Amino acid sequence: MAWFLLKECLTITYSWLWKFLNFLVFLLESTPFQRTRLGHITAQLCQRPRVRDLAKELLAARQLHQDCVVFFCSSAGEYEQARPVIDRLLAEPHQRFLVAVFFYSISGVTFARARPEAQKTSLSLNLAPLTDSPWDWGWIFAVLRPAMTTVVRHEIWPGFLATAAAYGPVTMIGASVQSVDSTSAKILKKWLYSYFTKIYCLSQKDYASLTNLYGVTAQALMVAGDTKYDRVAQRSQGNEGVAKAWVQNLTTHGRIPPYSKILVAGSIYPRDTEILLDSYLKILNRGRPREDLWNLVLVPHKIDGPSIQEIADLCLGRGFQPVLTSQRSRGVDSQDELYKESGEKDLMGDHPKLPAVIIVDQMGFLAEIYGVGHAAYVGGALHHQVHNVLEPAIKGLSLAWGPRYTNSQEAEFLVNLKLAQVVTSAESLYNWWDSLDKSRLQRNHNQILDAMTSMLGATSRILKDWQKISNSFKDLD
Repeated sequence: MAWFLLKECLTITYSWLWKFLNFLVFLLESTPFQRTRLGHITAQLCQRPRVRDLAKELLAARQLHQDCVVFFCSSAGEYEQARPVIDRLLAEPHQRFLVAVFFYSISGVTFARARPEAQKTSLSLNLAPLTDSPWDWGWIFAVLRPAMTTVVRHEIWPGFLATAAAYGPVTMIGASVQSVDSTSAKILKKWLYSYFTKIYCLSQKDYASLTNLYGVTAQALMVAGDTKYDRVAQRSQGNEGVAKAWVQNLTTHGRIPPYSKILVAGSIYPRDTEILLDSYLKILNRGRPREDLWNLVLVPHKIDGPSIQEIADLCLGRGFQPVLTSQRSRGVDSQDELYKESGEKDLMGDHPKLPAVIIVDQMGFLAEIYGVGHAAYVGGALHHQVHNVLEPAIKGLSLAWGPRYTNSQEAEFLVNLKLAQVVTSAESLYNWWDSLDKSRLQRNHNQILDAMTSMLGATSRILKDWQKISNSFKDLD
């Protein structure tokens, strides 16, 4: 009885704190704060939906579907991680499920609403309300009555979890333990984890940490793997046509001869570009037969004007002809026309015999461009941290990146298996690049694909377990 009263008091206090914050935001909406440095923060808070208005919209959508599944994502990355599961639910032939996704971040919901799948009536993409009050979430869950609520990674909000657990099973996908918590944080998380019916861990290590540090029972845990591998494979298979179009476009204009091999340098910075171009000069001067020639495609991490100009200047300084894909897509046929448009004079430099270097100055094509490559260099790890290595790995490309790669579990995994090369200079990059003959490329391709294939299947494992948890998923393929 004492514990029940304490719990109710804590719930009421927590809800009233959020109500007080909501009242402050209401007052700030029409005050001079909108025109001060606090204006941006105030505007962000004021964009949160009103709970009753949101509940009405969700009610209209819910009435069209037999069942509902709720997802809570922090931002775009978590949404992409949940996409394989979401897509399987949306593909259900009778469209039984309304998939309602709530985002903590405004940028996350903006990203999701810009995707093609956002037009589906079975998918509802929403910014989470300002408050985490069980009273406010109660409006939403009373309308949705979900068969399952799923949290992606680490969004463990007390009000949301307590309300979701009152309406049905609650699961977490992509669970991992990344840092050591304080004693108070452990106590809080141990309580919050108790709301979950099932937690799907990324690895056995995470399974052990959740058991030992937070007392999660074995019945509530399962090592399912990471759905992001399924998502990358999904994107890779779905975009083969786009990749072929890229090859056709570049070979049609004579920029990449059909007999040559291609190294795609993705998410690169000027520092990456320097060692790539210096190595490329040595590759071109080594005197190999035509079938062993290489072409270089640069995909900068930043595609604003100054960043692209800096990459182009580095190419010109070494005698290469930079070709921008945005110019090519507008039908600029001659190199002179291309440079004339950019306002430069005599951009050919002193080495007109060197081949062109393709610079991709368009956003959103990197995954497709990896599909035209034979090898990939992933940028960022020379000075900060490596970017996405999964996209080239799922294509089976020979891989290389700089020494600062420990931020990526996938990069560590591939390096430990000796399936990726760590480079620190133009010389070490050249030594790796020069070793990539036909047999080496094929061997790398087979081994990397085998390694990636072994990491797929998390989506199927999760949905198969859902069938044990809820009858709503019994006939889900």
